[in-house]
Amino acid sequence: MTNKEFEGTAKNFTTEDVKRLKSETQLGYKDCSEALKEANGDYNQALLLLQAKSLASAGKRLLKETKEGTVAVYVHKNRTGSPQLATMLELCCETNFVSKNLEFVEVAKSLAVHVAVQNPKYAYKADVPAEIWNKELELAKEVLRNENPSLEYEHLETLAKAKVEQELILECQEMISSSEGSKQTVAEYLASNIGVFRENIKVRRFVRFCIQDEI
Repeated sequence: MTNKEFEGTAKNFTTEDVKRLKSETQLGYKDCSEALKEANGDYNQALLLLQAKSLASAGKRLLKETKEGTVAVYVHKNRTGSPQLATMLELCCETNFVSKNLEFVEVAKSLAVHVAVQNPKYAYKADVPAEIWNKELELAKEVLRNENPSLEYEHLETLAKAKVEQELILECQEMISSSEGSKQTVAEYLASNIGVFRENIKVRRFVRFCIQDEI
């Protein structure tokens, strides 16, 4: 198939558009083509449609057991080559077949790098103990009040919640590898890959070591 407009009801996207969407979402050629048709050639709208489809697919698989997986390790070195920071992350899936897939391994590596950079404390919101959540929420409110004393209560609650989620919880953070035109949270990133591998995928645990606490 050449890089010309598709025949039929949609004449406003090309094979290059499909390839670009396939590369960005890691979904099948057919899925990407159908999304562009449904979006009448609007690339961003097609991307949103595929993300929604991945989330729906992920929801159906969330109860599937994840007894297989891989462990990714990331090490950051200083200018002299001395290791200063390291992370280990366990990413689980349903089958041994997927755990050995190189693309699945790359997903785990991307998440390990993300943990190194963003330093979350918990994988999922459900993992955060209530006393920790409440304490961090009150601290966030205090910071926000100092920055803007005129904040209304409801707005303050919303901002404080978002602040704590971004600082503490992996699934709520924006993936550092997100492109400007298609930002996604870690939860959305995992959901999209559930669509790719057709298996449930979960971050079971991670650990982060660094020489200097402020890194």
